[in-house]
Amino acid sequence: MGPHEQLALKDDVMRMLVQKYGKLRPEIKDKFFGLIEAVVWQQLSWKAASAVVARLRSIGTTPESIVAHSSILTGVGLSRRKVEYIISIAKAVEQGTLDLEALTWKSDDEVLATLTTMRGIGEWTAQMYLIFCLRREDVLPAGDLGVRKAIGRLYFNGSVPDRKQVLQLGEKWKPVRTYATIYLWKSGTNDSTIPVLTV
Repeated sequence: MGPHEQLALKDDVMRMLVQKYGKLRPEIKDKFFGLIEAVVWQQLSWKAASAVVARLRSIGTTPESIVAHSSILTGVGLSRRKVEYIISIAKAVEQGTLDLEALTWKSDDEVLATLTTMRGIGEWTAQMYLIFCLRREDVLPAGDLGVRKAIGRLYFNGSVPDRKQVLQLGEKWKPVRTYATIYLWKSGTNDSTIPVLTV
């Protein structure tokens, strides 16, 4: 049984979302540039972030190109703080102090612990990396506002739940909470730039 079929059995809401949107999956990202994208996404809408990512992509998608063009990164629409974070991450990958390939074989908790030691990478950003770069199927970003708003609308009569309530509800979506997450995102936005694809 695939993840979509599993999710549809979890509760009536998830079954409705799967029926409405069909089989969705996360758009898989490059391990390095996907991490950079996740930093860009912080506190931005998918639409705004996708515009910045497109401009950043035109500069280069490797650690070497990011470091080489560090002086012009603010011109793509990034804040100075995010530029600092991105350059720091690129240098760490370039120098080997952050080994992204090694993360492929680590548990979700180990990946979170490793990535969150980096400046500019908190739990949410690391969770985006798990979802979009490492294809992990059981990730629920409980602090994500889009997820919380969708859950509030679909499960709590419009009352936005806190992180603890999201995690409690999400227990029944294991082991495919990533798929619950992308359906919740999809239900709350008409933004075509959301990084979710139809299977």
